[in-house]
Amino acid sequence: MAATYGLYGNIRVNAIAPGAVATKIGATITEPSEIGFKALRDRGPSPMGEPMEIAEIALFLAFDASSL
Repeated sequence: MAATYGLYGNIRVNAIAPGAVATKIGATITEPSEIGFKALRDRGPSPMGEPMEIAEIALFLAFDASSL
C-alpha cells in the first residue's frame, strides 16, 4: 500500500498484527482443548498481550506525532 499510495503525497501505511491477546477469544488458546493445545504447540508458551497495549499502539499511530 505504501508503494502504491505514497506516490500521491504524504500517505502513511501502518499495521498492527498482535499475537495472542488476553480477551475471551484469546483465552481459548490456553484452554485444555484441541485448538488450545495446537496453538500452544505452534507458538510455544509466551506472554499474552493486553487489549490496552494494542489500543495504545493504535492511538499513537493515529496521531501526526507518529510520523516524526
